[in-house]
Amino acid sequence: MDVSFSNVWAEVNHDELTYAPTMGWLPDEWDPPKWFTGRQVRLDLRQFNGKHKYPRNLHYALIEVGQISYSRLDRIWDNYIESRRYTDHLEYHRTLEYQPEHKRLVLVYDRQKIVAFSILRIWPIFVSLQFAWNYHEPKLSVGRHTQYYEMSYAKTHNIKYNYLCPGYETNCIWKSNFPGFQWWDGSKWQTDKERYERLCERDSQLRNIFELDNISTEI
Repeated sequence: MDVSFSNVWAEVNHDELTYAPTMGWLPDEWDPPKWFTGRQVRLDLRQFNGKHKYPRNLHYALIEVGQISYSRLDRIWDNYIESRRYTDHLEYHRTLEYQPEHKRLVLVYDRQKIVAFSILRIWPIFVSLQFAWNYHEPKLSVGRHTQYYEMSYAKTHNIKYNYLCPGYETNCIWKSNFPGFQWWDGSKWQTDKERYERLCERDSQLRNIFELDNISTEI
């Protein structure tokens, strides 16, 4: 068997910035100005009524990049990486380096203490890039509430879609739990949640290169 592996990128012209995402492409934040494709996930905000009940003790603030010291976020990031057992996750500083003027930070407070943060791209498309929290109280489901906050913010600014980056492996099944869920199958946007979840589960079950031969028949 011969195996050929190729990274697929695109160069997107200025007049294609809003069209490219509709065809499954998003900016590559870590290798700009390339754009990348994959099993992208997005939320159609026209199917979200804008209402969500937040815990009383959670509060949110949206600020520009540079308005808070990274040292206040580093401990949250370290706790997040340790709790998720990531060993090769890119530092969030890298995510903020490219076009910081087109990004925002969402700060999440439990009463008066910062317990989580999220990085958003707001132009040329709205993308939830990265979320991290310290797992101080897992039952709070801070990530879920924060995603609703981001959806509400986008909807109030007349944004049609909230992109959630690619959905692979079981860690990304949560993305299918929001109104307007869609995923890119390589040629069109799908709404079949069960099929998406099966694909994510299959991703996590792959153990060797020989099992890749069955992927085309399962999609």
